[in-house]
Amino acid sequence: MEANLRITSGRFRNHDEEMEFLFSNFFNSKYPILVTSEKRWHPPTDVLETDEEYMVVMDIASVRQEDIQLTYENGVLTVSGIRRELQISKKRHYHKMEIDFGPFERRIKISARIADNAIKACYDNGFLIIRLKKDAARPSKVMNIQIE
Repeated sequence: MEANLRITSGRFRNHDEEMEFLFSNFFNSKYPILVTSEKRWHPPTDVLETDEEYMVVMDIASVRQEDIQLTYENGVLTVSGIRRELQISKKRHYHKMEIDFGPFERRIKISARIADNAIKACYDNGFLIIRLKKDAARPSKVMNIQIE
């Protein structure tokens, strides 16, 4: 049976989060214009499936582990966080700018049942690796996932 997987960018923010984002990025942003929450970056993400589990691998180099939040609810794995800009004290002029900074969020829909107590996450050399063990017998519940 083939599983239906879907990755979308998160666009669900309340008013307080939106205001906090605007204030925190207005003076500290490298972008010359005001950036809205729609300007989130999207980390490259692979979603794999084996007979026993799903595995999500996300490239989030230089994101501090404490700045990452993981939740699983109603078949949706949500990974969000922030990559902070490097603190360079001197005035700078970019010749090329390809590295994204700021908030990110990815939502991954997993249509198979997952064992809640067997969701594991680790952060290794810039890659966040999340393993979701399949369990056809149990419905999933809401849970926050700790990164090891």
